[in-house]
Amino acid sequence: MENQPDNNNDDVLKKQDAGYVPLDLRAASLGLGILFAIFSLIVSVWSRFTGFAENFWMIYHDLHPTPFTASDPALGLWEHLAGIIIDFAYAGVDGIIMGASFVFFYNFLTKKTS
Repeated sequence: MENQPDNNNDDVLKKQDAGYVPLDLRAASLGLGILFAIFSLIVSVWSRFTGFAENFWMIYHDLHPTPFTASDPALGLWEHLAGIIIDFAYAGVDGIIMGASFVFFYNFLTKKTS
């Protein structure tokens, strides 16, 4: 069999020559989702056990409802851990949505302007 050229690579090279390099939607959205989730994990653990950033988490929990809020003093260790996991999941989904939105608009606008 003959080697046939990869049409995807040809399309990308044509777009690069025209000054338009599209961003990969999956890579960017997963990367931002993972980054947001890790940031949320660190800040959530820090906040729940030291009281750091209580006002931020009050606003965050208004937008992302959870039965295990960081400022509730009656929660036990397992309830705090469940709240951390819920916050981690919310932040990951938020990051994926924001990353996908950014890449979509970036690709759309650069395609229109080039």
